[in-house]
Amino acid sequence: MKYWLTSIAVIFLTCTLVGQNDSQFTELFIRAEKGDASAQNNLGGIYYIGNRVEQDYGEAFKWFRKAAQQDYPPAQRNLGMLYEEGLGVRQNFEKAFKWYHKAAKQRLAQAQYNVGEMYAWGLGVEQDYGEAFKWYREAADRDHPDAQFRLGEMYAVGSGVKQNFVWAYTWYAIAAAGGIYDGRANSIAIENKMTKEQILEAKHRANKWVLKKAPRRPR
Repeated sequence: MKYWLTSIAVIFLTCTLVGQNDSQFTELFIRAEKGDASAQNNLGGIYYIGNRVEQDYGEAFKWFRKAAQQDYPPAQRNLGMLYEEGLGVRQNFEKAFKWYHKAAKQRLAQAQYNVGEMYAWGLGVEQDYGEAFKWYREAADRDHPDAQFRLGEMYAVGSGVKQNFVWAYTWYAIAAAGGIYDGRANSIAIENKMTKEQILEAKHRANKWVLKKAPRRPR
């Protein structure tokens, strides 16, 4: 499946892979059966990955859905991912968008990024670059590197927002600081379209962002 402009998004699973021994797995299963949404989501993750159990997307779907129906954001996102990829269930972009959006409204950064992707590609929803920009920005504000990179792309080409190379460079640099290799490459690529003053301003903005978000060290 194509993703907008660059790389495929990394699969995100909010689950603790507890299956280090049978007793822990049994305890998790009992909690899930009793309706613990976190345990249900974790169990879905174990079946999705195949950790100490045979990989089973159908079982993953079952447990993610149970947790998602309890309004548990990580499970809602994971359920959306299964619908988008057609794993354990028939592929359905409309349902994928629905579940991504539910989690995104609860401020789950990965889901906000996913909603941005769906709007950008027009999957399960009418294509809308303005909405894509909005949701990428929400995720970027929560330190989602891929969303930060997408913002850089949108500013660079003027998609969903007015073209602005200073902001494009800024977001590329922030994404690079978050581990996105192409962020550095793309920022260098647009330098010849910028003045020295603009480059310095972009670097200043990026550094200010990174320092603001960096965890404070105890004295």
